Parts: sequence; structure tokens; C-alpha cells
Amino acid sequence: MKIRNGFVSNSSSSSFIIMKRSAVSEQDIKNLLSTKYRDDIIDFCENDLHLCYDKPYDDEGHIPVGEELYKEIIQSIAQELYDWVSNEHCSVKLDDWLISSSSLGDDDGDMLGVLVYDYIHQIDLPDFKLKSTG
Repeated sequence: MKIRNGFVSNSSSSSFIIMKRSAVSEQDIKNLLSTKYRDDIIDFCENDLHLCYDKPYDDEGHIPVGEELYKEIIQSIAQELYDWVSNEHCSVKLDDWLISSSSLGDDDGDMLGVLVYDYIHQIDLPDFKLKSTG
């Protein structure tokens, strides 16, 4: 995944700000994605997962299907979002908010970039936010 600090703008990427309260866990993000964004993630799996280089594979080298694939995607995306704005990687700490910015696009072929750029442009919840700045 290509991550740039700061803001960029071109035809295949947008700058994003991601914020979470310090107490929000990776499991909280996983729960959010699996409830509020389930349909978006299923659409992504059905329509654009084939474009991604970081697809999940099982022990035999096959891509899981159905619910197993969905669970693997949710786990991977939740971990990346959590890591993106963890204590070690955040750009700004404001009260109990951890804030970071990055560029995401669908041209690099990573799942997070395609999912956020093409499917989930904004998350606006009391304890977790992801917003496009462009």
C-alpha cells in the first residue's frame, strides 16, 4: 500500500484524514466494518477484489469464499485502519483523539486503497472518523 503523509490530488487517489479516540480498539473497528459497512465490503469482494494484490489466501493457496472471505477482509482492513492511526503512527494527538492523514487510491491494487477510494469515502461516528479531504 502506498501511504503519503500530507495531501495529494490526482485522478486515482484522494487525501484522507482518519481519527479515532484513544480507547477505540482494533476489535471496535472490526465490529464497525462488519455491521455498518457489510454491504459495501461484500460489493467490494464481488466486484473489485480481483484487482488487489493483497488478497487473503488460505493454507492451500486458495482465496476463501463466502463468509470466510468476508471475515478475512474485515480482519485485514480493521488491522490496517487501526495501525494507520495508532499511537506510533498518528500525526497529531488532540485531547483523546489520534489523527493521521494519508493518500489512498485504487490504482495501487491494495485492498484498503480500493475499498476506501471506491466504496467507503466517509465514516463519521462519535469515536471513529474517516473523511476524504478532496
